[in-house]
Amino acid sequence: MYFGTDVTVTRAEYEEMWKGLGGADQPATEFIAEVNLQRVRDLTSPATLKALKSMPKRFSRTGAGQNTPTLTQLLGRAISEDKSFSAIRYPSAATGKGGLNLVIFRDCVSPPDFVNILGPTRKPLQNGLKPSPITSPL
Repeated sequence: MYFGTDVTVTRAEYEEMWKGLGGADQPATEFIAEVNLQRVRDLTSPATLKALKSMPKRFSRTGAGQNTPTLTQLLGRAISEDKSFSAIRYPSAATGKGGLNLVIFRDCVSPPDFVNILGPTRKPLQNGLKPSPITSPL
């Protein structure tokens, strides 16, 4: 699941993803989530970037319309397959400076961590069901 830290980031990422593609006029649905995640790999952290021996600008390339995965996509795949982290946090290339994204690996989220998709009243969209580690209409 992909999230932006705010509506501006989310909309910029969506527009960047569809730029130049036939589906650019497709409608989008935005969700707000209540998230508690303890194991997040933060790709904005200087310590993480130093450990990866990478410059932050290398993580800002987008993959829309490309045939080969970007460094960020490869890193995300490796982190999700390792199952040591439930999410990655990284800078938004679509917004320039300041925007952040969060990719949550649904299969890696386990209690006490949770992600609740919230409705218009800011209550979880669970229809009276017991909360689960991931509650998402996806």
